[in-house]
Amino acid sequence: MAWEIESIKQLKARYFRFMDLRDWDNLAQTMSQDIVFEHPTIGLHRSRASVLAALKFRLEKLKFTSHHGTMPEIQIHSRTEASGIWSLLSSVIQNGEPGKDSNTLIIGHGRYFDQYRSENGQWRISSLRLEHLYKSN
Repeated sequence: MAWEIESIKQLKARYFRFMDLRDWDNLAQTMSQDIVFEHPTIGLHRSRASVLAALKFRLEKLKFTSHHGTMPEIQIHSRTEASGIWSLLSSVIQNGEPGKDSNTLIIGHGRYFDQYRSENGQWRISSLRLEHLYKSN
């Protein structure tokens, strides 16, 4: 069971890294095809293709993002099903207005509520729901 928990921690770390790097191909590999994705500002999406399109649309407009998931509470329910809760700290820099040299920093705190599925021996995120606890601006 410890190996499965570590694999899920690594999966979530890759999810954050690939999202912040805008590495869409590798980010896609962290998700199941039928992922259910619920985000307060991005909305509800019910497929990997829809999630990726929504993330691209949102993140390509931003100058910088940094997401940190900490304090995971992971439960293994079976050989192929698990769940987890993560604390989130995010920093986002929005581009300033055209012709101006100012940017806006947004700090967010929240919780991720995830479901994971092992597919062909590889853990993937099958459901992800983010609740913001605090968001500046």
